[in-house]
Amino acid sequence: MKSPPARQRTATACEAGPVPSPRPEQRDASSVPVGEIMLPAGTVVATVVRDGRPTVPHAEVELMLGDELLLVSHKATEQEIHAAFQ
Repeated sequence: MKSPPARQRTATACEAGPVPSPRPEQRDASSVPVGEIMLPAGTVVATVVRDGRPTVPHAEVELMLGDELLLVSHKATEQEIHAAFQ
């Protein structure tokens, strides 16, 4: 039996800098919960590496300056993912 054709998948890593917050009262905050980042459709934060320790995040985990993120998407391009953090 033949497998279905593979879909395009994007995996990208980036370092967290100041992340724009969707909440105006938090615009100058140094941390933003993972669940509040407006990622492209079909994109998830698979891992947050903080101080060299990888963890699987939940929506309430606050990203800190210097965190490294591994994001996976089956729809978005790497450029679209990076744009979410501008």
